[in-house]
Amino acid sequence: MAKILPDGLADLCPSGTSYPLLANSNFELEGFPSSVGPFHAFLAERDASEVPALCYPTPAGSVSGAIVPLYCKEVQSPPTGTLQPAEHVPGTKSNNRESRGNIGSKEPSGEEQDQNRDSRRIKAHPALKTLPPFPLLDRLSLTDDRLDGYACLSTASVPEQAPSLLFTEEDEILTYGAYTLQPQPWGRGGYRRVYHVYHTDHLDTALTIYTHPFRGKQYIFKFHVENHLHYTGEGLTLLIGFLDAVGATGETLTHWEIQTTHPAYLAIPEYILTHSLKRKGGRQWGLTIGDGDKMEGMRVGQYDSPRSFNMYRNGKDLERRNRQYIADRAVADGVAVPGQSKQLVRLELHIRGKEFKRLEVTDSTGTLRPVTVRALLDPAVRLAVFRTQIEAAFTFRKKVGKDDYATATFFNWDAIERHYLDLHSHTNRDSQKSPIIACRRPVKTRMASSTFAAKQTVKLLKQDGGANSYLRVHLMTELRREILYGLTSPERLSRFSETLSANGCDVDAKVVSALVTDALTDAGDKLATDLGNLLPKTLMQLIAEEYNLQEYATRVQNTNTALYTP
Repeated sequence: MAKILPDGLADLCPSGTSYPLLANSNFELEGFPSSVGPFHAFLAERDASEVPALCYPTPAGSVSGAIVPLYCKEVQSPPTGTLQPAEHVPGTKSNNRESRGNIGSKEPSGEEQDQNRDSRRIKAHPALKTLPPFPLLDRLSLTDDRLDGYACLSTASVPEQAPSLLFTEEDEILTYGAYTLQPQPWGRGGYRRVYHVYHTDHLDTALTIYTHPFRGKQYIFKFHVENHLHYTGEGLTLLIGFLDAVGATGETLTHWEIQTTHPAYLAIPEYILTHSLKRKGGRQWGLTIGDGDKMEGMRVGQYDSPRSFNMYRNGKDLERRNRQYIADRAVADGVAVPGQSKQLVRLELHIRGKEFKRLEVTDSTGTLRPVTVRALLDPAVRLAVFRTQIEAAFTFRKKVGKDDYATATFFNWDAIERHYLDLHSHTNRDSQKSPIIACRRPVKTRMASSTFAAKQTVKLLKQDGGANSYLRVHLMTELRREILYGLTSPERLSRFSETLSANGCDVDAKVVSALVTDALTDAGDKLATDLGNLLPKTLMQLIAEEYNLQEYATRVQNTNTALYTP
């Protein structure tokens, strides 16, 4: 085999001699370890004309420290100064296929295994013992987003008390204090009856309950809290009030979702991808890459598993889904500014019933206590559960030594806790009677379905507010008829005219009645015209204010928006 000399040493040795091989990234040694440092790094520290002899491990029988002539073969490698990755990095091209959609890893439980056999023999450089710093998140908009569960009804029928749901007629409207149960003409999900629950202080549905199952225990019923109430902080309070009103016991959750919102969340998967981090334990997770290799989010765990996380962009869909109140909540919590809704990113924690029953929190005495539905009235419990689940299952790291790992940190929990508890004016934390006094800035919310109906009404009023529109023409006609009837009623005018004549007026009562009728008729016509022009616009403004659609109503007034579009 020919002897090949590196270009950097071509002028140092005479031709036709055996040359000591200096390690170079462009050469693959035969018979010697590949852990020798690169030649270009070696020359960076010393002048090429003063390169000393290198002491390599010598074959048997050779003198230690002697320069051994070696043969090598030339191999293809990256340009000098570049690093060749030891494993495929998600988001790059591999095997002529471009990574798209969900990418990640699904490895056996336990510690991650290196993909490159040679990398296990290379000791990490001390500079690689830590990861580059990540800009820690110091505040979050954290609320419940779903509370689904079941409870047990009383099987005893007490006449002097409110009737149990078990002993009521199928189409009967029920009232329990401030709650009214409206039966629906259909069942769902294995239950014979479905009720929409209304509260006296709310126009929209507060809860939906499912009773009388086809199978199983008849006294068990399911409940679901409407989504918009979680962002006002009233969802859990309304649920517990309803459970107390109907005398339900043994409540638990089958699907609890905690959502957090922040515009900088996508920096986390970007950081994971950039530094090739792995999830602790090698369990299932994945990054979501969109068109143009744009980072869209990530998922940790399967959706139907006892515990999972999901991160995705949700800002662009909030208005289309009529859930702008989610962006309003983020602004009120100080993690976003008005007009930033399209940049919001959401991180959800899904906890199923099996995991919920295992949750525990530590109280002020250091005692572990189970997490219950009523314990969630204390916002500190919700934050503690979220932090515990993040630290247990949302941990990413990189191997930097034989048994050493560098773990990435994404959250500043001390700052997050201070900000979160300040939002809730958390006082008297150890008291069971009054755990909190909420002063969180209120957010006005309505159900997504009713908000959609309000949008259609706003568009309709805009279209029917034209000069020759059906609404205005018929509205003016009806207004004129009602106004003139009220103002020029013969009974009222006759009493008025007779009173004037009886009190010394020389004008005949019939003449007074005719004069007043003419004057009121002219005034009535003008009043009907003014009201007809003003009423559509006024109704539009009132509806927009009730549903927090002022910006939407302004946009509708300034554009020709088609009807029946979201």
